Amino acid sequence: VEMIPEVEQIFGLPPRTPLPLQELAPMIDILGLRERFQRVNQKLEDSDLEPALPVGTTPIVRVGGGPLEEEPLQRAVLIGVDWNEIAERIAPGTDQAIVFESAIIRQNARQSDYNPDQAQAILAEMGYANGLQLPMLVPEGSQIMEIFAQLLAGNLERIGIFVEFVPVAAPDARLKFEEAASAGQPVILLSRE
Repeated sequence: VEMIPEVEQIFGLPPRTPLPLQELAPMIDILGLRERFQRVNQKLEDSDLEPALPVGTTPIVRVGGGPLEEEPLQRAVLIGVDWNEIAERIAPGTDQAIVFESAIIRQNARQSDYNPDQAQAILAEMGYANGLQLPMLVPEGSQIMEIFAQLLAGNLERIGIFVEFVPVAAPDARLKFEEAASAGQPVILLSRE
């Protein structure tokens, strides 16, 4: 766990203990700073600067439907993507988690071992040696989530999973995912919490 550096003493106050970075998001809410951070991030997204993931948010990659209900294919997605590279691009200089979620798995994807060769072998064993095509539901209006989607799609393409971006309104995203998955359509949903 990365910690904010300990401060010895400030103006005669007792020393403070370091604050784990994962506790930063609740502190932002407690201090009433969420709106300010959202405004700053919106200005960043509106500018020509490279956007960054808003402070206090965690990206989530949810997979399901059809063959993506099966654990081996979920594992292929987990190990076939360089999650550390993606995290460094969307939240540079942090230990930003990326949650990988399915009906049977929920974990920080960055803790998986990157092995695209093994991922390709799993796809071939499951009958997808020529690849697998599926939709990726991406929240509308978020430049950083679009960048996240492009990075993820590039990694998936290298192992033989080809995605078509489907923009969705954030409030409808989970429902659209559930509809596709329950109809047997393999689908990936990007969101954040």
